[in-house]
Amino acid sequence: MRSTSFRIALVQALEQSTIALTQAQLAKKLGTGTDRVTLYRNLRSLMQAGILHEINAGTPNPCYALCPPSCGSQEHRHHHVHFLCSNCGVTQCVDTQEPVWPTLPQGYQVQTWNLTAEGRCLACGTPC
Repeated sequence: MRSTSFRIALVQALEQSTIALTQAQLAKKLGTGTDRVTLYRNLRSLMQAGILHEINAGTPNPCYALCPPSCGSQEHRHHHVHFLCSNCGVTQCVDTQEPVWPTLPQGYQVQTWNLTAEGRCLACGTPC
């Protein structure tokens, strides 16, 4: 994959964030001259290369976060929980152990999984 100044800036924006970011949030971080189509295409290219992953945590817009080094262009290996704050909408990747799987019917094989936990983040605190 070719290293362009736009891709470098995009990866840096994700590196500097403690939360997963939507396309709109990334565009804001990258500046007013960011073309939506260019951003979308670069997000797709970086996902295909195993550099970042898309998170669909029940929100209207997917979020994006960097992959761990174990991911690659052939397979994403980021088995972790995504935490969605029901108050502020922030999505975060949470490193945790793989959950215990229910028994699947014979012949079924899990290739990938997504687990979303929903509640309140530390910044929002516990509900009254």
